[in-house]
Amino acid sequence: LAQELETEELIILTNVDCVYQNFNTPEQTPITSMTVAEAKELIARRQFEAGTMLPKIEAAISYLEAVPSGKVLITSMSCVKDAIKSKKGTIITA
Repeated sequence: LAQELETEELIILTNVDCVYQNFNTPEQTPITSMTVAEAKELIARRQFEAGTMLPKIEAAISYLEAVPSGKVLITSMSCVKDAIKSKKGTIITA
């Protein structure tokens, strides 16, 4: 729907405050921003678990390939207010 409406921003809510590299490991680090190319590289490195974060990242890529001027915000409902102000969450751009 966001693609068809060509919205400026797509917000994807999940149960974590942002996207993480090495999720649930001692090396876990937050990803505050990334491009589609970086997201694809992280997918290739199997950084996103199928059935959890992977479908959200794939949706973000699909949206940004259709609306390259847009941006995607991934965050939790409890952090969305701060995420909209760029204080939390992960921003993905083309």
